[in-house]
Amino acid sequence: MNNLNIALDIWKSQYETDFALLDTPQEQIEFLKDLLLKNKENIIEAEKLPQFVPSDGQLTNQINDEFAPHKPTEKEWVKRWDEVNKELVLPVIMNQRHLSILEDLNDYIIVAIVIKMIFLFSSVKTEAKFTELVLIEIFIMD
Repeated sequence: MNNLNIALDIWKSQYETDFALLDTPQEQIEFLKDLLLKNKENIIEAEKLPQFVPSDGQLTNQINDEFAPHKPTEKEWVKRWDEVNKELVLPVIMNQRHLSILEDLNDYIIVAIVIKMIFLFSSVKTEAKFTELVLIEIFIMD
């Protein structure tokens, strides 16, 4: 959990108020399950984007190929280097950070579900509630 503070800030700014308005632990668990599904979808989408930054050698070769057959001035080459970094490197770095935050938020949501399950299980010990808790646990482990 590298970005726990960011994940907590996201929770507080986007979800905490709605969560607090729910009346029962079951409603809270449903809210968290829906949020977990949405977050998992966001993680899947982020994982589809490029995950690896091209090496400096790859970027250098690309720039040299673009300028071939003429030799660029140092100013032209540095300008293109900055452009290529903005086009190819920065988006990957931003996506990696975004994915890391989503994964930490996912961990936070799972912990919240587990805590709610423990609360629910300790307060209601009927067989039906136990079955519901088992199904929720299976959902989380998926």
